[in-house]
Amino acid sequence: MTGIVSERDYVCKVALLGRVSKETSIKDIATGASKLVTAKVDATVEECMEKMLSRDIRHLPILDESSKVVGLISIKDLVKTVVKEKEETIKILSDFALGKGGHFGSD
Repeated sequence: MTGIVSERDYVCKVALLGRVSKETSIKDIATGASKLVTAKVDATVEECMEKMLSRDIRHLPILDESSKVVGLISIKDLVKTVVKEKEETIKILSDFALGKGGHFGSD
């Protein structure tokens, strides 16, 4: 992977600078490999979110063991996952508080 081009790259490096899209090369606006933030396939949701928030990026390429790109996740993907996990926890705790129980057994 030599780089990535995002909507933000386009806006910041083409539109706001008054460049013309037809005359601008992708390599001139891409975020190059040296500045690229990636994650391995076994990274956790929390690790990916920390990388994205600390670098102020919204998309994260996912690499396999051989550093081949196998996917791309967005901050929206991660937020949906965290919200789903929290909703499941709230349901379990609510059921427990209401005496519905049964969630902590070996089923």
